[in-house]
Amino acid sequence: MATATPQTSVPTMTRVGPSLDVVRAIVGGVFCVLFVTWANPRPVDAAWAEGLLLLCPLAIIPLTLVILLKSAPDAARSTWKLIEQYELSAATMLIGPYIMAASPSTAVLTLPWFVLTLMFGWAGLVGLARRNYRDLVTTATDLACNFVAVGGLLTVVERTGGQPFGIEASTWILLALHFYYSGFLLLLCAAWGARESGSPPLAKAACLGVMLGVPLMAAGILAGRLHSYSAVEAAAVAFMVVAGWLVAALLVRLAMRGETSKPVRALWSTAAAALLLSFALVLVNALRSPIPALAGVPDLRAVHGPLHVFGFGLCGIAGWRLQRSGQVRGEAE
Repeated sequence: MATATPQTSVPTMTRVGPSLDVVRAIVGGVFCVLFVTWANPRPVDAAWAEGLLLLCPLAIIPLTLVILLKSAPDAARSTWKLIEQYELSAATMLIGPYIMAASPSTAVLTLPWFVLTLMFGWAGLVGLARRNYRDLVTTATDLACNFVAVGGLLTVVERTGGQPFGIEASTWILLALHFYYSGFLLLLCAAWGARESGSPPLAKAACLGVMLGVPLMAAGILAGRLHSYSAVEAAAVAFMVVAGWLVAALLVRLAMRGETSKPVRALWSTAAAALLLSFALVLVNALRSPIPALAGVPDLRAVHGPLHVFGFGLCGIAGWRLQRSGQVRGEAE
């Protein structure tokens, strides 16, 4: 009597590729590099600031979406799914207005991106109103999303090519960069750092500092441009600088934990160092007017921008994306 030979299943090899959000970030980064290559700007040119601005929606914001979607309250999940689906398309369409000369007709072409930032703002408002679990971390996360909407509005204003309230375009793009990188990304890092560390006093101070510092610094910049209130601007900048240094200290504390992987430790340490140095340059630059002894110090924004964008923004968010791997602790953060 023949005996049946047992069949052994051969395990199939599954190739795991990069996540979709990482692919989108890489594609967006390539688009940004192509723009900068085409513009070929110097660090003091307006096109350089435009390239730094484009990097945020094209390559950095996509890395935040999977974490934000996982932590969103149920009422906002459909909005976050739409944002995740259309963010790269809207960001790519934003390149066109920056290739063209700024004008009211050019500003119309920024509307797809502006609509997407309004969706960020709406998701943030829904989170503020509808979360089952509410603490400082969730409040900071939702407020960060509203800061993106402010950045979107400022992007439209800057691309009109006019001078609303007599303020030149360079100030409007500076404010847009401020709300994207300090308003959105820095506040997210503070909030996620607070959640990761169990919200110690340092983390709570960092969250509160950035939440208050972002609008204060924006108001200080406008006061300085509109009424030459250099001392007011310097005080607001100083407050924001201290908040940024608190976030840097929080990142260092997280990086030094034994359970933090070496790649994440390197990214967070780089981000912290960039924050410390870039905000120091911002402070020195703001103090040039009210402190005569610093009047001879050159404008350091050309150095601050790359440090803040690449050193903090790209490395910091990449560290969080690698640390969380798309998962967020807590009940509907």
